[in-house]
Amino acid sequence: MGLIRRFFGNALFWPRLAQIILSTASLAFLWQIARLTLRSRQLALVAVAGVAFYPSLVGMSTWLWAESNYVFFSLGAIAFWLTGVRTRQLGHFVAAGAFFAVAALLKSIGVFTIVPWLAWYLLRGEAQSRGGMKRLLAFVATVALCIAPWTYRNYLVFDRFVLVDMSLGRNLYYGHNAQGPVSWDYGVDRPFGRHQGGNRTRCDEIVGNEHPKDVETCEIRGAATFVLDHRLLTARRCVVKIADLLAPTSPVVKVLAADSYRNPPSATTKYAIWLVTIGAWMVAALGASFCLTLMPATPYSGFYLGMCGYYFAIHAVTVGQSRYRNTLEPLLVMLAVAGWADARRAISQASPGRIVLCLLVVATLLWMWSRRMHSGLAEAIRYFGA
Repeated sequence: MGLIRRFFGNALFWPRLAQIILSTASLAFLWQIARLTLRSRQLALVAVAGVAFYPSLVGMSTWLWAESNYVFFSLGAIAFWLTGVRTRQLGHFVAAGAFFAVAALLKSIGVFTIVPWLAWYLLRGEAQSRGGMKRLLAFVATVALCIAPWTYRNYLVFDRFVLVDMSLGRNLYYGHNAQGPVSWDYGVDRPFGRHQGGNRTRCDEIVGNEHPKDVETCEIRGAATFVLDHRLLTARRCVVKIADLLAPTSPVVKVLAADSYRNPPSATTKYAIWLVTIGAWMVAALGASFCLTLMPATPYSGFYLGMCGYYFAIHAVTVGQSRYRNTLEPLLVMLAVAGWADARRAISQASPGRIVLCLLVVATLLWMWSRRMHSGLAEAIRYFGA
């Protein structure tokens, strides 16, 4: 972004074009991931085409949000990582580490995805050999070396240790406070006041908290205090935040409903886009559920379950909204293709336990959607009707 501004000025066309190029290039990484993890090249091709025309990702590529670039670098890291596990070549692990580090610098939520990655690698037994451990250390060392200059810069600026950024306290407090967890999704907004409503004063207004790190520490303590004082309420809210993360909406729906486009389309076109966008998410979520619950385990099942589990857990303790699932959606679309393609055969061959698990996951999804659909539908009908 800095180079684009230096050479092309402040016109928004050029950074938007750069993000579109990166979003398109990410399909090459997805193709490699799909080829490695799906049973045929035909399914891999369908998966890439599905992501290429997936409405939320297409819309996201023209907005100046970190998610677009994050998706590119995270898919690149996954592609090199899985390829390295298959080929056992050191260079692939180094490339995976570099892409992983840049993704983490773009969005700090990516830093700790290294935990399920390493857990999957170790559980596969890849690190039992000397070569496997060498490749793992190369990946970790590359991540550390790429993040270290930014961490050192932060130390010079703030005179404190700051690994990537200082958003942890804010996100924790957004998720744990007297007013309820925040959600910026259209149709599911709830009242929220940061450090208000009888909870506590704003941390950045407390005397002695002029330093950003002190503000973050205060926010972390405030969130922890709230959790300890309201354990049952916190557990219930975790379910709410997962429901928000999986809500039947998207940033495209939000932008359309808010009339944020300079040249907004007609009401009929908006309604069609709204239906297609929400429908695409529902098809992807259900198909991915079929794949992960009904299909026999593959060498990559643990990796995908670890990724999903991590994102669900991190948003259960912070904030859940549909924009934050964009990192997972390319992978979920890919899994959905396998799920829908093999659903009938998988059901006929699945054990009763797997079928029950699938029904529980689908029922949970439908329940969460029903809890989050009514307000969004009411707002959309009122808006489009007007």
